[in-house]
Amino acid sequence: MPPLTAALTKDLVDFLTPHLGGGQAEMRLTLALGGCAALDGLDYKQSGILLAFNVVTKLEKHGDYPPGRRAVCTLLESLAEELVGRRDEIQSLLDRLEGDTMLEALLGLDFAEQDRAFADALARDNAAACLIYGPHGHGQRWLVNRLCRAHVPRAEPLVYDFSRQALPRDVGSVWRDLAGRLGLERPRDGSDAARAPVVGSLCKRLATTPVALVFFYADLIGPAMVLQLLTAFWRPLRDKVRTYLPARRQPLLMFLVDHGTYRKYRPDWLLRDDLPANGPPPAVVVLPPLVPFTESVLRDWLRDHGDRLDVAARVKLDARVGEIVVEAGGEPEGVLEWVCEENEPNSWHAKERAWLRI
Repeated sequence: MPPLTAALTKDLVDFLTPHLGGGQAEMRLTLALGGCAALDGLDYKQSGILLAFNVVTKLEKHGDYPPGRRAVCTLLESLAEELVGRRDEIQSLLDRLEGDTMLEALLGLDFAEQDRAFADALARDNAAACLIYGPHGHGQRWLVNRLCRAHVPRAEPLVYDFSRQALPRDVGSVWRDLAGRLGLERPRDGSDAARAPVVGSLCKRLATTPVALVFFYADLIGPAMVLQLLTAFWRPLRDKVRTYLPARRQPLLMFLVDHGTYRKYRPDWLLRDDLPANGPPPAVVVLPPLVPFTESVLRDWLRDHGDRLDVAARVKLDARVGEIVVEAGGEPEGVLEWVCEENEPNSWHAKERAWLRI
């Protein structure tokens, strides 16, 4: 990662100074960073501004904690849990800390149609369910992260990956799982009274923080379960949130993410093309399908964003555009990897882990 600039160091020190005073420094640093070696020998008796400066420089000097993540980012994220009213400021600092020209460039590599459709849906209704679908390897997870980063950067993700966890037997199991994730007793039945604490807890979060429910590999649970998820989980949850928080509500989003088979059995009503342009939002916003990247897409991207790449890498990429698209089979994930590797060899997997938070 690039070194901290003087301006960013100053802003970090200014932000941290009041929160590391009054004898709170050791407790907050230990809570956030545990046994991070960078804290060894730190003099907690220093004045607030000097202590904050030494914390920033020590954490920067000693590198990542955990691996692949700036230690000061971990500290800021811990403070964000406590300082709810300053989360926007903290997120701004995190964005500056994690600034990565390669990531900024890749975020401009197509998916423009999906981005526009999502932005339009969010402008109409900030409690929206979206369907992302396309063939395997077409950047489904990348797109979820891109949309959240661009439009709801502070969103708290609640992620279900049906390729890695037990498939839900019924919609009740999804309610029970959500209760557990929110630290609540799991509802004993499907009554509104039993589920009220879940809705109440979610509303408390939505008063200050956007929430994104993400269901990866929704195609694995079958059409009947998808229908239940929409009609017996999402719709009542959304409606109750609207009732309890009619105004000043942070976005509540649900992403149904298909990785290759959903179009084979989607319910027809998911794609209601007959809705008037000024009518109510559909139950599910179906984003444009994910399609292969073409040579022209990659050339246009190099023209518009290539100045953010290493000069030598840009020259190589320009000469190999056709080859890259063919080698990747046009799959967006493959093209993204090729471009990243040409710019910085052997970096894709580590960068992908750092970039994709959801």
